Amino acid sequence: MELGHASGEDMLWRIVRVNGDGTIRLIADVAIGNSKFNEDYDDEKYVGYTYDNSSPNVQDGTNSTIKTYLENWYTENMSEYDNLIASTRYCNNTMVSNTSENSIFYDAYDGLFTNKTPQFTCPNTTKTYGGEYDLKIGLLTADEVAFAGGEYNFANYDYYLQKMDYYWLGTSHSFDGYCAYGFRDRFNGALGYDAIDINYGVAPVINLRSDVLYSSGDGAKTNPYSVDIIT
Repeated sequence: MELGHASGEDMLWRIVRVNGDGTIRLIADVAIGNSKFNEDYDDEKYVGYTYDNSSPNVQDGTNSTIKTYLENWYTENMSEYDNLIASTRYCNNTMVSNTSENSIFYDAYDGLFTNKTPQFTCPNTTKTYGGEYDLKIGLLTADEVAFAGGEYNFANYDYYLQKMDYYWLGTSHSFDGYCAYGFRDRFNGALGYDAIDINYGVAPVINLRSDVLYSSGDGAKTNPYSVDIIT
């Protein structure tokens, strides 16, 4: 799908899924640049898309580095299309699944590494960082990548969300008492994790309103869907 502009060029987006409310989830075909998930890493809270929230499941704290990066990019590049884009749920799952000595492991660690049971729901967190967000732009979850064919430490060059570089996902992995870790997707399509202060690609995710109609195209990369701007 063709929508928006970046660096003076038209942007292509891939359809991820149709959400339960009829909105259409899209991810940029290529990264828009690089960012750390967070500048700081030496506290568990830095796995949060926001942190130092006023209470659990309230996302009113300090923005992560990558949230600020994405929202600034949206303002600069997508304002023309803002009325096409729905404010929709994004998940930064910080529910704790288990602990070991000084380490904390979040829900997706068991769900994707151990049990192989990805989910579209976003569990309530007991932490004052992360949780469920209602936003115009965000990141794909590791669970969504798993549903599409991504698997931990297993290369898959053929599934449709595989990109040519590492890029950050919006899912928390762990804190080992020294460093916070988040999920990322590797250039070969393998799910994995890394310290959140590493610069990786940023692949923005948006959701088209359910009443948006396409005006041309057949969905192929050489003839992508185009949509009408609603006035």
